[in-house]
Amino acid sequence: MLNLVGNAHPSIWRVVEWWQKEEATISSLRSGSGNAESVAVTQIVKTFECYDPLTGGEIAGIIFCVLLLLAVIGIIGFMVHRNWERVKEYLPSFRGRQPSGEFEPLQPPPERYRLNNESMKSYSRHEKIRPIVLSAIRDFLRKYHADDNRLFIGEYEDLKQLSPRHTTNSANLDENKPKNRYTNILPYDHSRVILAPMVDEEDSSDYINANYIPGYTYGKEFIASQGPLPGTANDFWRMIWEQSVSIIVMLTKCSENNMDKCEHYWPHAANEPKCYNDLMVNVTSVSNMGKYDIHIMDVCLGDEKRVVKHFHFLEWPDFSAKVETTTLIEFITTVRQHITPDIKGPTVTHCSAGVGRTGTFITVDYLMQYVEDHDLSSQVDIFDWVIQMRDHRTTMVQTWAQYAFIHDCLSEIVERKRKLQNPEENGEVCIDNLAYEPDDLYENTKLGPLQTEL
Repeated sequence: MLNLVGNAHPSIWRVVEWWQKEEATISSLRSGSGNAESVAVTQIVKTFECYDPLTGGEIAGIIFCVLLLLAVIGIIGFMVHRNWERVKEYLPSFRGRQPSGEFEPLQPPPERYRLNNESMKSYSRHEKIRPIVLSAIRDFLRKYHADDNRLFIGEYEDLKQLSPRHTTNSANLDENKPKNRYTNILPYDHSRVILAPMVDEEDSSDYINANYIPGYTYGKEFIASQGPLPGTANDFWRMIWEQSVSIIVMLTKCSENNMDKCEHYWPHAANEPKCYNDLMVNVTSVSNMGKYDIHIMDVCLGDEKRVVKHFHFLEWPDFSAKVETTTLIEFITTVRQHITPDIKGPTVTHCSAGVGRTGTFITVDYLMQYVEDHDLSSQVDIFDWVIQMRDHRTTMVQTWAQYAFIHDCLSEIVERKRKLQNPEENGEVCIDNLAYEPDDLYENTKLGPLQTEL
C-alpha cells in the first residue's frame, strides 16, 4: 500500500496511483474472502485519517482569495456598466428669440446619425436641466467653488455622461483624415458644414472640420471650426465665401508653447494680397486693441468683393480658463457691435480644435444676450445649453475649468445689469476666476500636413 502518512497534502497523481493499486489488491482478495471489500475500505479510512486537516490560516487565505476575486469582478462590472451609461438622444429646445431673418433653424439630427441607441440609458429630464436664478448667482458660486471646485468638477463629469454622440463617417474617410488637426475632435455628420464640391476633384472636396452651432437668436448662428492647417487654408476661405461669412473670431495664437495651434491663414501684411485658390484676400487695415487685434479684409472672387472682419483674441492659452472675465466680456461686446442686421451669414468662431475656447465664447455670448432680455428673477440653465451645443459638435466647453469660468462670467454680467438698475450702488465689478485646470486633451494626428501650395 502507498504510504500517505506524513504527507499532509499528497498530490492528486499520487492518490490516483495509490487507488489503482488498492483496486488490484481488492480484486485479488475478492476471490478468497467475502470480507475483502470491508477490509480494503477499513484500510482506506485509516489511511485518510492520517491526513492533516487545513489550518485556520490556510482557510482564511482561501476565503481572502475568493473575496479578492469577487471584488475584481465587481470592479470590472462597474466599469463596463458606466461605459454603457451614454445618452444618445437629446432634443434641443432653443431658448430666447425665435429664429428669423436669413438664418436657417438647426434641426435635431436624424436617427441614422445617432450611436448606440439600443443601449442608451433613459435619463430623466430632471437630470438634464439644472437652472440657476440670475439674482442668486453669487451664492451659487460660493457653493460650487468651495472645496477646490468639487461641485463644478462633479457637474462637469455629469455633463460628459449626458453629452450626445453621433456619427463622424465623413471625417473618418481616408482622404479626409489628413484634414483633421486632432484625431479625437471630428465633426458630426448631421451638422457638419458641407462645401460645394470642386470641379474635377474627389468627392472629399466637400469636407471641412466645422459644424453649425446654435446661438441665442438663430439655429445656425455660429460655425465652430478647427484652426486651419497648411493644407486646409484654401478650404477655410471657401467656407467663408460660400457661407457668406462677414465675421471671423479667432481665439488662439498660431503657436503656443512652441506648438503649432493654427495656420496663419490670412496675409501677413496689409495691402499684400494673397490668393487661396480662386479667392484673393487682402488686409486693408489692422488695429491693435491691446488684448486683441482687428483685421479688415477684402475677399474677392472675380469682380465680386466682400468685406470680412477678423477679430483675433490674443490672451487665452489653450485648454484653460486663464483669462479675465472682464476682458472676455468686453471682447464679445466689441464683436457684437459689428454683427449688424444686414449680416447674412453665420459667425465663424475657432480656436485650435474648435471646441474648448470656441464653446466658451459662444456660451458667454449667449448669456450676455439672455441676461439683457430677462429680469434678474429669471432662471438660466448653462448645463442644458452646453449639452445643446454638444449635440452639434463634440466636446464643446472642453474642461471643467472652462465650465466654471462661464459661471464666473455670468456673475459679472449679472452684476453689471444690477448696477445699471441700481445706479446708487458704487464699486468696481470684480469677479475672481477661480477655475484653472491645464491639461492635454487633444490627440494629434500622426499624418504630416498636406503639401498644398497656398
